[in-house]
Amino acid sequence: MAPFPDIYLVRHGETQWNLEKRFQGMRDSPLTATGRAQASTVARILARELGDGHRTALQTSPLPRAVETAAIIHGTLAGLPPAPVPALRELHLGLWEGLRRAEIKAGWPALLAGVPKAEWYFAAPGGEGYDAALARVEAWLHGLTGPVVAVSHSVTGRLIRGLYAGLPRPATLALPAPQDSVWHLGRHGMVELGEA
Repeated sequence: MAPFPDIYLVRHGETQWNLEKRFQGMRDSPLTATGRAQASTVARILARELGDGHRTALQTSPLPRAVETAAIIHGTLAGLPPAPVPALRELHLGLWEGLRRAEIKAGWPALLAGVPKAEWYFAAPGGEGYDAALARVEAWLHGLTGPVVAVSHSVTGRLIRGLYAGLPRPATLALPAPQDSVWHLGRHGMVELGEA
C-alpha cells in the first residue's frame, strides 16, 4: 500500500447521462433523484465512519455533478466546506463526450478494433491519455498532507485507487465504480464502505 494519508473516495451520484449510458467526461448532466439519494447515502456512511470529531478535508472535482454531491455531503458533515480541486475532475473524452458506446463504435470502428472496453476512454480523439491522467492523479496524491474525503468520478476514481494500491493498469481499469458507497484507502488497504 502506498504511503499516502487516509482517503475516503466517493464517486458522484447518478446523473441523467449515466442513466442514458452516455460518455460524460468533462461535460456535465444533472444528478437524478437517485443520484441525490446516493449522495445522501454516502454522507451517512461518512458521518458513521468519521464521527463527530473529524478533522478531514473535503475536496471535490470542479465539475457540477461532483460539486452537487459534495454539497450534499457537506450538509451532513458540518465543518467540511468542499474545496474544488482540478486534479479530481473526470478524464477528458474529446469527441466522444455525450455519445453512447454504440455511436462511438459506429463512428470509429478502425480506431477501436481490438481495443478492450476498459481502454476505450483513452482512445478518444482529442481526449486525455492514460499517462497524462495518471500523472495528474499521482501529483494530487503526493500533494496530500492529511486525511481527505474526495469526490471524483468513475475513471479518475479507478486511477486513484489503482495508484494507491500499486495495481497494474488492467487491474486498475477493472475496478468497480459504485455511486452509493465510499472507498476507504488506508492502512488496512482498499475497503468499500456501504450502509449498514
